[in-house]
Amino acid sequence: MIQAKKVISAVQDPKTKATLIGLGFLTLSVLGWFSFRWYKVYTGKKAQQVLGECLFEYQKAVDSVHPLWSEINLMNDLGYDQASGSSLQPFFLVMQAQSLARQQKIGQAVEHMQRAIDGLSSTSPYKNYFALTQSLMQLDASKKEERQKGFEQLQQLAQNADNQYGDAAQFHLGDYYYADNNFEQAKKTWQTLVAQKDVWQDSPWVNSAEEKLATL
Repeated sequence: MIQAKKVISAVQDPKTKATLIGLGFLTLSVLGWFSFRWYKVYTGKKAQQVLGECLFEYQKAVDSVHPLWSEINLMNDLGYDQASGSSLQPFFLVMQAQSLARQQKIGQAVEHMQRAIDGLSSTSPYKNYFALTQSLMQLDASKKEERQKGFEQLQQLAQNADNQYGDAAQFHLGDYYYADNNFEQAKKTWQTLVAQKDVWQDSPWVNSAEEKLATL
């Protein structure tokens, strides 16, 4: 399900590490899958082509030692405009949000994620996915109020029985507690997730929670 990291200066803070490991599993592979899926379901071949190009350039930047995130931002801006009227527009915003987060521009990244969420239909199953990505970004914000919002949203997503990304939310909630040295709460959160193994069949998050619990 989902992958991306963050850059340099932020990684020195343990909470930031946990947050961005979270962001890690919430990006590229999902966007790639969505790109293919939406190609099958929706019209707008041009928008699909542009999204594919943006995904390709985004991956190159992720793999680069000196990524030019400003160029990725510009490319996604143009892609967003070219996809006007297409259901794919929110995905350009997600990629742009990720590149902004990698530049430590968390406030702007969160705003882009909110625009992406608002751009989805009310029945879209991906609203919770975008909300999870947004909450992990907020946990890395400089302002305490913003971090609190991210934490509260992450809690809600972890407790929402209808959230198809609930396993990821529970894992990252536990990971946040762990990074905050709240080992008892981290343990409880991961134990709850592991106890739902039958619900989350073949979930990598359940496996990760089991590995984490083995170290506590």
